[in-house]
Amino acid sequence: MSYCVNCGVELEPSLKICPLCQTPVNNPKQIPLPSDYKSPFPSESGTVEEVSHKDIRILLSVMLSTTALACLLLNFFIYNSLLWSLPICGISILLWVLLIPFMFPGKVPLWLQLFLDLGGVVLLLSSILCITESSIWFWHLMLPLAFIIFLQAELVAFGVRHLPFSFLIGTLYLNLSAAVICLAINALVSYYRTDHVHITWSAIVLTVCVILSAAQIAVLSRTRLRNIVRKRLHF
Repeated sequence: MSYCVNCGVELEPSLKICPLCQTPVNNPKQIPLPSDYKSPFPSESGTVEEVSHKDIRILLSVMLSTTALACLLLNFFIYNSLLWSLPICGISILLWVLLIPFMFPGKVPLWLQLFLDLGGVVLLLSSILCITESSIWFWHLMLPLAFIIFLQAELVAFGVRHLPFSFLIGTLYLNLSAAVICLAINALVSYYRTDHVHITWSAIVLTVCVILSAAQIAVLSRTRLRNIVRKRLHF
């Protein structure tokens, strides 16, 4: 039995090259093999067939639609005291919308995907609205918050598409977006509860985001400092 001179792996007598490192086998003491000797290794390498995106779309669509339909049937024929199946249908539709980038990779623009996500969220909130007694939470809290997050996401997507983008710029976008969203949540919740806008905990988040954003802007404005940060952080 011989061994590879490069990696040391044990070799079969029939091998001409090492199967691990592709080093040619050269063993002067090797006994010549008969002409009809068959190698124990297969001559062709097999590959696993990839799952097509069409099959993924069919599987996810069938699973989500079946879930929604089954809950609707249970709701109407057995547990019919409350329309609890409507939020489940809304969740199924929202999940299908969120999975569009995986089912149709590269075919749906980012701005359109965000618009579809907003539609799915509004549909889910509307389905919950159908089984609640009050609609104030929908109009005064959740719907404005959904639109604010949507507009913020669209602005970030626009900046990524049309403006220079890097790791530092991306984190700057995230910091500013976090500050705006936290301010919106704080203002909407306080107005929903007391009919007045009170900025409390979001001021702390805003302060931290402003400090981080100022530091990032300073780094981005100085080429030498930007290069040092990139080298130190390895990006």
